[in-house]
Amino acid sequence: MADIENDIYFNVYKNESDNPKAPTHSFKNFKFQKDIVIKAGTVADITFWGNATKDGKPNPHMRIGKPYKSKQQKAPF
Repeated sequence: MADIENDIYFNVYKNESDNPKAPTHSFKNFKFQKDIVIKAGTVADITFWGNATKDGKPNPHMRIGKPYKSKQQKAPF
């Protein structure tokens, strides 16, 4: 199994809706600027920051990135 090569970030925007079945966040009409290929067997960490802020404004986003490895888990060479 291989680790993911580069982090992938998805920014999302809060939907204002009274419908409890509606998605809470979305990004409509998104245009991909690069191909995204994650091969089967790739190991990655997936994290979602729903309460993140940037420049004082809400900035919820999801990150798909290299798995966290503590110093004890890293190979000694």
